[in-house]
Amino acid sequence: MKNFKEIELKEIFDFPPISGLTMLQGIGNTGNIPIYGGRKTATPIGYVSDNIDGIKYFQNCLAWNRNGSAGYVFFHNHKFAVSDDHRPMILKDFYKNNLDLEYLRFEIQKTLFAMGFSWSKKVGKEVMESVFIEIPFKENEFDLQKQREIANRYKNIAKIQNKFDEYHKLLKNINVVIDEEGNIKEIELGDKNKFDLSIGKRVLKKDIQKFGNPIYSSNVLKPFGNSNNIDAVKFNNPVLIWGIDGIFEWNIIPANTKFIPTDHCGILNIKDKNIHPEYLLYELRATKSRYGFDRTFRASLENIINVSARIPIGKNCVFDLEKQKKIASRYKKIEIIQNHLIENFYFFKKYSVNIDL
Repeated sequence: MKNFKEIELKEIFDFPPISGLTMLQGIGNTGNIPIYGGRKTATPIGYVSDNIDGIKYFQNCLAWNRNGSAGYVFFHNHKFAVSDDHRPMILKDFYKNNLDLEYLRFEIQKTLFAMGFSWSKKVGKEVMESVFIEIPFKENEFDLQKQREIANRYKNIAKIQNKFDEYHKLLKNINVVIDEEGNIKEIELGDKNKFDLSIGKRVLKKDIQKFGNPIYSSNVLKPFGNSNNIDAVKFNNPVLIWGIDGIFEWNIIPANTKFIPTDHCGILNIKDKNIHPEYLLYELRATKSRYGFDRTFRASLENIINVSARIPIGKNCVFDLEKQKKIASRYKKIEIIQNHLIENFYFFKKYSVNIDL
């Protein structure tokens, strides 16, 4: 690139050998020196006291995630310690007056992202040493002013991307409630005349395969594996499933679809033909936050029976199936719009920006 010089990282950085700390060494510690791990934000995994023999401390330098959220690069302008997942890179003294650390951070991270590093692809020391980046170069020396100018542009873009990330998370957690006029009847999921509740069985790691019937566990929105070694279940009508622990969420399994629920996945089979499955899905999703289910307060069979749903009724207090279908259709349209916005937010957040000056 014109007015840029390509340089290998080992030429400008030292990569000190270290033995990183563990999260356990930071738990309950009263120190104030942050320990950084493989997270994608500059959030410490713990803290440690200062001046402890055997611990290496660093300050005012870059560090990268070699594992975990691999490829993320940070500038720590304070004293810190690291785990094995987070490694420091020290700018050599010869370059300290003509290279900008913020510029280097953005350029290195951009290069690592382009190389496709992830949870399953680590960024070891040898890899980092051999990475090449481009640095503004003018009149036979590095152009510090241009580096700072580009770094400021990257910072502004990062602020916008972070704001989009906030909106992305907010949008994912929005529960839309459609308030319909008319008569409503509230029923509990523990009503055995209308519902059958059950949970799946324990699934062993050795039975999980790449192909086969989908396995649903606590994350009911996405199968965590497949198997042909385990007996699957199949219902003649659509059924709802929910996550017993973790993030409390609902999903629907179409009729005559084989799937494998684990002991972390509940099944709700609707016995009343006048209750529309998709309506019930959206109704339960809209009210899921009111119950406070999480990893501690689990959505077990004993607790889920107290969850209630509001269902429109018509003449003679019979559930109004047509009205449920109408409301479900409106929820579906909102869901499509919401998912489309989420996908666009995600794309923008991951979009790699090249600044050519």
